[in-house]
Amino acid sequence: MNNPHLLVGDGKGNVIEIPEVYMAGMNLARPSIPREDELISFNKQLEIVTLPNRVAYGYDPDLEKFVQIREYDGIPVYPVAAVLPSNYLQILRCAFSMILDARRLPKQSFTAVGGLNGDYRVSALKVENTLFKDFDILDLNPFSETFAEMSESALLHISNTANPLINIEIAEDISTREITQFIQTIRTKTVQGIIQINAAFADPGSVKEWCEAGLDSICFSLNSTQKKLYELFHHRSPSQFDDIIESLKIARHFHRRIVLSYGVFPGLTDHPDEIEAFKKLVGDLNIEIVQLHNLEIDPEWYVDELRLMTLNRSQLGIKSWFSDLRKTFPSIQIGYQNKIRETVLQ
Repeated sequence: MNNPHLLVGDGKGNVIEIPEVYMAGMNLARPSIPREDELISFNKQLEIVTLPNRVAYGYDPDLEKFVQIREYDGIPVYPVAAVLPSNYLQILRCAFSMILDARRLPKQSFTAVGGLNGDYRVSALKVENTLFKDFDILDLNPFSETFAEMSESALLHISNTANPLINIEIAEDISTREITQFIQTIRTKTVQGIIQINAAFADPGSVKEWCEAGLDSICFSLNSTQKKLYELFHHRSPSQFDDIIESLKIARHFHRRIVLSYGVFPGLTDHPDEIEAFKKLVGDLNIEIVQLHNLEIDPEWYVDELRLMTLNRSQLGIKSWFSDLRKTFPSIQIGYQNKIRETVLQ
C-alpha cells in the first residue's frame, strides 16, 4: 500500500503535504493508520478546513510511531480535515490534539485526509441514496415563512406535481398548535400528498394531535440510541429520550411512517453498546427509513461531554458497522440526508 502523506495547513489558507510522514486518523481516542479499504480518492475540489489551536498527528515510518507535527520547514502548521459531501460517511476523524483553552470548532464534521499523487485520500464511505427518490419534495421553513404562506405553497405543490411530499423542519420555538392547524388546512382541501415533519423535539401529545390531523410521516434526529448519551448531548432541551420513544410509539400506533435521522460519530456509533441499542430501537418500533449523516460537532468537546473515554475499546469500525446494519435490516431503506438543522442547546 502507498500510504497517503500527512496534510497540514499554514493558517493562511495553504495546504502543505509532508512526504516524510503518513496521514493518521482517529476512531475514538487513539490515532491509527487508515487501511487501504478505508480510503477514497477525491480530486482537489474537496473542501479542506484548517483546525486552529490544534496539533496534527501523523505516523513517522522511520521512528515507527505516531508523532505530533507543530511546524514544518520552520513555519507553524496545523491539522487539516475534509468536510465531506452529504453522500459520504466519515470512517476516521482527523487525528489531532487540542491546545489548552482552544476555542470550540464550528459545527462541521472533520474527516481524516491525506495526499497522494496529486489527489486527496479521505477516510470515508460512500452511501448510495434511494430515499424519497420517487417524490417531488417541497421543503418548508417556518422560521422564514408564515403558516399562511406555507399552506399556499403546499397546496400549489400538491396540485402541480405527481408525487408530492411536503417536508417541514421544526424546533422547540415553533408552536405545535400552528403545525396542527397547518396540517388540518391541507387535509381539509386534499388527501393527496405526503406531509412529513422533521422534529427536533418530541412532545407525545403534539405528535398525537398531528397524527389525528392527518400527518403521514415523522422524522426524529438522534445522536445516540442510548438514553444516557442522548440526554447528555441534549441536556438543555425540553425533550428527553423517553419523550422520543413515546412519540415514536404514538406514530406507530397511528401507522404513520417513521424516519430516524441518525448522527454518525466514529467511536460511538460503531461501539457494541450503541449497536445493540440501535438494533433494539429500530426492531421494536419497526422503523422503515434510516437517514444517516455525519454528526457536525467539535469531536473533542463531544467526547468530553458524553464521557466517551470511559468506553472500552471494542469498536467495530464504521465500514463494518454499516455492512452489519445492511445485513441485519435488509428491508429498511438506508440512505443519507442532504441537510440537517442541528438544535443542540449548549
